[in-house]
Amino acid sequence: MLKFSLLKIAILVIFLFPIFFVQMQQIIIPQEINCGSLKIPSTLQTSEVSKDAWFICLVYYLTRFLSFLYVSAMFLGVIFLAWAGILYMSNPEKTQEIHKRIQWGVVGLIVSILSLTIIKLIENFFLKL
Repeated sequence: MLKFSLLKIAILVIFLFPIFFVQMQQIIIPQEINCGSLKIPSTLQTSEVSKDAWFICLVYYLTRFLSFLYVSAMFLGVIFLAWAGILYMSNPEKTQEIHKRIQWGVVGLIVSILSLTIIKLIENFFLKL
């Protein structure tokens, strides 16, 4: 039994190993990193980049990630409310539990909208300084 499984592994390695190297040869090295309006050239190229460029790039990608999280939180809040509505229509005898779900769904949406609003207010305040 052990020899049979080792044979399978050997066959997989023999067939998949060349495919791995072919894929590795097709990797394209990016010429630059796009950070919004800032473009940072590749480390293989010689050019002068300001010391703040990497920080600006980090902030840019962090902002994009947080925007994704805000949209995801709002989407999940809407799905949570829709699910509570479906439960309300299908199980009218559990209204107390479903009302609590709807309340917490609304609270979640309000918190996600307020967090986005507060972050944008702080961002605009510091950008105008």
